[in-house]
Amino acid sequence: MVGKQQMGLAISEDQRRPWVELITRTADEIGLPENPELRSAFVAYLEWGTRLARANSGAPARSVGQ
Repeated sequence: MVGKQQMGLAISEDQRRPWVELITRTADEIGLPENPELRSAFVAYLEWGTRLARANSGAPARSVGQ
């Protein structure tokens, strides 16, 4: 099951991008280590996940079992 939480939400790029920036700033505020490799992996994961969520958000919502 892929992205059921986002189905039918029609997430836009204008919504996705600020969310990534917010999470990145929050990581800075809570003290995520300033390790370049960790930062790169963290941001890549956020970008991948939010792009996947955006892609899945255009699908119509379905009940379990459909």
